[in-house]
Amino acid sequence: PRGHAIQARVNMETVAADGSVRPESGRIDAYEAPSGPGVRVDGFGYAGYRTSTAFDSLLAKVICHSPSPDFADAAARTRRALAEFRIEGVATNIPFLMNVLTQEDFTAARTHTRWGAQSAAALAAPPEGLRPRYVAAVPDTGGEDGCAGARVDSSDPLALFAHDRAVKATRVERERQQPPDPAGLTGVAAPIQGTIVALLVAEGDHVLAGQPVAVVEAMKMEHEIRAERAGVVRQVTMKQGDVVREGWPLAFIEPTDAGGDFVAGGQEVDPDRIRPDLDEVIRRHAYTLDENRPEAVARRHARGYRMPRENIDRLVDPGSFQEYWPLLAALQHQRYDIETLRQKYPADGVVAGTASINGSDFDDVSSRAIVVHYDYTVLAGTQGRRNHYKQDRMFELAHRFRLPVVLFSEGGGGRPGDDNTGPRVAFDTDTFTTFSRLSGLVPLVGINNGRCF
Repeated sequence: PRGHAIQARVNMETVAADGSVRPESGRIDAYEAPSGPGVRVDGFGYAGYRTSTAFDSLLAKVICHSPSPDFADAAARTRRALAEFRIEGVATNIPFLMNVLTQEDFTAARTHTRWGAQSAAALAAPPEGLRPRYVAAVPDTGGEDGCAGARVDSSDPLALFAHDRAVKATRVERERQQPPDPAGLTGVAAPIQGTIVALLVAEGDHVLAGQPVAVVEAMKMEHEIRAERAGVVRQVTMKQGDVVREGWPLAFIEPTDAGGDFVAGGQEVDPDRIRPDLDEVIRRHAYTLDENRPEAVARRHARGYRMPRENIDRLVDPGSFQEYWPLLAALQHQRYDIETLRQKYPADGVVAGTASINGSDFDDVSSRAIVVHYDYTVLAGTQGRRNHYKQDRMFELAHRFRLPVVLFSEGGGGRPGDDNTGPRVAFDTDTFTTFSRLSGLVPLVGINNGRCF
């Protein structure tokens, strides 16, 4: 209501024209954050800081606020702040962020989940009109007296030895980064510094051009290191768990004339195949559906009542119901195993979510609503700890977005059988308080059936 704010995450990574992201590491030589009205920076960088591959690539957050009602003004202020952020020694995604902030689609809120990938080439290009707002330091090659090289404290008899040790260490470090390739062999170098999580080849293996040789993890991202050409692996220099330096060869390959490029998988992918993890998700959701609960449905219909989902389907616009937390199960791990809980007590006895009602007569905003339906077929519709949390969330959303609530009530009140083992949350629900605050704030429609506490 009072202007706009943008948070830009400055990461130690670069973005290529194809949208691929590469983490960067090293030592930060200069770190000067922007400042000024409406500009805030939360970060940990400082000159001399050496990055760690054990953590993600986030270096700082630049938060900019503009009191203007025009979102483009906030974008311009954020871009200006990023242009003033001086970071040397480690590459960052600042150029990418600056390009994002100038795109008309971004300032007009026309982006979508694929927009970044589709615009990767333009976003990865050097920003236009970017001029450094600082003067880069000039290397010190000598003093005014013409003396070149390092100066040491002549009063410290160990200063010269310390300087000599530092110089030799720097030389050894530089030599270790890019060792010479053995005669006739080509090294497969790591483009980044990181931990080797998998070595995919062994000495004597034949590899094709483009075939993965190793997987390296850096800043919580995994990267496949691929052979540039076909050949035979003659030497592997690292092992799993090692931290490889940038530019260091993981393996040496003797090039051959073996034809063909590596094709991932080696076979066509069946588009109808369901992955095991997706199959597990589908299976768990199936426990909540009426067609997979014939006994409960039969008992319900025998009393002349409908199932919760049948009532919801009759109430809301087709396809509009978005269920919240359907995979919950009753908190009774001392009595049953988790698979039994999922089958016998789906959704912990409450079906809830957002939907639209009478959308053909009203616009999208005016037809939005919250629907909460107790399920008497699950533990007589009693209120468990987890379904309390589900209702808390629903009523909080109704309060925040001023959404009408339709509540189908039926059940026996509080449930005494829940326990304190297994995955859980603390019993700090405030369902009744949250619900009562909606009175007079939003329309409340209650439909009661049968016994009800």
